[in-house]
Formats: sequence, structure tokens, C-alpha cells
Amino acid sequence: MPTLPTPGQDPWDAALNDVLAEVSNQWLPSDYGLAGWSYDPALCDNAVTTVNGTLYLNRVNIRRNVTVDNLAWMITTAGAAPVAGQNWVGLYTAAGSRIAQANVDAQVTVTGFKATAVAAVALTPGLYWVATLFNAGTPPQLLSGVDSTVRPNLALANAALRSAVNGTALTTLPASITPAANTATGGKPQFVGVGL
Repeated sequence: MPTLPTPGQDPWDAALNDVLAEVSNQWLPSDYGLAGWSYDPALCDNAVTTVNGTLYLNRVNIRRNVTVDNLAWMITTAGAAPVAGQNWVGLYTAAGSRIAQANVDAQVTVTGFKATAVAAVALTPGLYWVATLFNAGTPPQLLSGVDSTVRPNLALANAALRSAVNGTALTTLPASITPAANTATGGKPQFVGVGL
């Protein structure tokens, strides 16, 4: 039987997560070196085709103070002929501020798991969105947890959507977005994560 941590004792959150993992035998993002993810990758069995110029947002819930330095995502079918300087992954806060980004032109044509390095950023508990944006002769297909945005989003407000779109015909990640302008229409529920 696991020993429960004393409330308020450092690191209460990490110890509690360890206990919950032992009790439930569920895989957690930390088991993969991640601070949070949109879906457990073991449960992802779909692929989504991205549309050029579309800013896709997939929500990641952060439950403790962490510093992250990479963004996780996965290409299931490689793209072709990426447009130079127009393929990106990034991270946005619940308020819509972009706090991390990396160009991924060189990764668009290669299948597999990606842990794209970004400048280290400290996160506090709350919701964040990992953003993906592609422009290529053939944009990549990405690993997905479900085949529609209906189930993941249920009745969430636009500013809290789990899978959303916030802009089209883009070539770079905007410095900020308006979360209330998120829309589930055209969203692609992707496996994404933020790494420790």
C-alpha cells in the first residue's frame, strides 16, 4: 500500500501524482518525460491531415510549476516540399500570449515522434495550447487521439477548447491570439505535449 504524502509538503503535487499512478496503474505524461499532453499516445490510433496556413491549437493542462524546453508532436505521414520559414510549432498561454516557438521546416518530411527544442520557459498550473502551423506542397499528417473535434470539446467555451483553430492563411505564428476567437470548426485533435 503506498504511503500518502503530507498535504502542503514539498513536492506535494509530484508525490501525489506518483501515488495516483501506482493506485490506478495509469501512464502519466511524466512517464514519457513530459509535463503534460493532449492525449496518451498509446491511445492514439488516428491520423489527421493538416491544411496549409491553418493555426491548430491543442490544449495541454499543466498541473504543477514546471520549466519546459521542448514541444512534443508526431508525424504519421510525411509532408513534401515545405515552404522555407513557414512551418512552426509553438506554445500559447490561456491569455493568448505566445511564449515559445520553433521552426520545423526540416522536420515536415520525416515521420516519427518529435521533441522540438524551444527556449526554456517556466509554466504555472493552468491551460496552454501547443500550436502547429504548416505550409508545404503536401502538408504532413499528424498522430491523433480521435477522429473529430466533437467529443474532445463537448460543451467547452471557445477560450477553453481542447482542439481548435485560430487563424488561416498564416505563414508564421502570431505573437498573440484571442482565445475567445478559437473555433472547433476545422480543428484537428492532435497528440501534442510539453517536455521537461
